[in-house]
Amino acid sequence: MKTITASIIASLVLGLVATPAFAAKRVRYNDSYMSSGPTKYYMGVSGGQASTDDKALSNDKTSTAFSFFAGYEINDNFAAELSYSNFGSMDLLGNGTQLLKATAYGLGIVGSLPVSQYVSVFGKLGYASTSYVVETGGVAGTTNASGNANTAVGVNFHMTNKADIRVAYDTYKLVDSSTSAIANMRVASVGVSIKF
Repeated sequence: MKTITASIIASLVLGLVATPAFAAKRVRYNDSYMSSGPTKYYMGVSGGQASTDDKALSNDKTSTAFSFFAGYEINDNFAAELSYSNFGSMDLLGNGTQLLKATAYGLGIVGSLPVSQYVSVFGKLGYASTSYVVETGGVAGTTNASGNANTAVGVNFHMTNKADIRVAYDTYKLVDSSTSAIANMRVASVGVSIKF
């Protein structure tokens, strides 16, 4: 996790330094040339590292995660967004005999605030339908499904008026249906979104 965190921080610093020199001006919705620019719809993909703080585990466990998202920008500061996230396969015992596999479908509101013409910070608050299963020796156990709040914070680097690079940190909750125990699933990711 330290390696991923250091990589994200390095990406943020590099983006803040390099982006103004290379980025094109973004189209704003009140610009007179809006008809030649992108619409308010966007979609994207991201990948990164998922980790869980399940108290039943002696240490945090990690896996490779990816997600797809699509949204509609209500205005320059707010967007509604749908997402699908796959948290990969976590080796719970470290020997490949017990794997945690989890996914989530989410709906949220994203609020963004420009820091400069080329960079904006954002936060997301939404609802996520999560499910997970623990597979032991190749045999899947009971699937646990629940719905809880999904939150995220991050930075968008506006590379052109149609393309953004997104660095994000998301948190989901996984609930055991039999014990009601809650574990947080955290995802640090880097992705790209395209307006169309």
